[in-house]
Amino acid sequence: MRRALKGRASRLQFLDDRMLRLAERCAKPYEWISGWKLERTLAVLKPVYGLMKGIPTDHPLFSTYWRKKTPPPVQMDPDRDGCGLLWCSPVAPNRGSDALAVADVATRVTLTHGFEPQISMTTITDRALACIISLGYDRETPGEDGRAMACYHELLTRLAAEGYHPYRLSLGAMNAMRDGTDYCRLLETLKRTLDPREILSPGRYVSVQPAVRTNKCNF
Repeated sequence: MRRALKGRASRLQFLDDRMLRLAERCAKPYEWISGWKLERTLAVLKPVYGLMKGIPTDHPLFSTYWRKKTPPPVQMDPDRDGCGLLWCSPVAPNRGSDALAVADVATRVTLTHGFEPQISMTTITDRALACIISLGYDRETPGEDGRAMACYHELLTRLAAEGYHPYRLSLGAMNAMRDGTDYCRLLETLKRTLDPREILSPGRYVSVQPAVRTNKCNF
């Protein structure tokens, strides 16, 4: 990696077990000197680092409790505890201007509906940027399901109008993507061409059910 990136990066930093142990030992002195709470960073970093080594973690489930009025329980179960979560996932060209455009639309729409703009962006190739807009809500609050879905569908519509289409959809959106746009027609064409008997995801992405449906399997 160092040889391949020589001359292309001014500084490279690799994380390993030894560095993590060193950071844990130096966390308090480092905070006294810099004011930065390194322990908080390590609390987030360690589960992700372990996951990259194949060690399972339920740490990401904490985010589903964002809107709950009580702390997450020791044994987290978002479904049992009424946690709501929707992901709107557009793809954009890997350019700063497009990243700013997606973030601007996501911020305006989520704030309009009373949600926080929780946005992450990941460079998946040298050409493509994948964005995740998370809508976290409390399903035990009356009306929250409907408000979240309204926000989700407006995000899809506004982003599509700017040319940013999703790389994945929720089950509800799969059935709703029948608005006659070029993107929806493309999805329906692919569906009918590659799966004419509707074996995969029957009834989704298409406006009319085909006459023959066998060996269905929901994915």
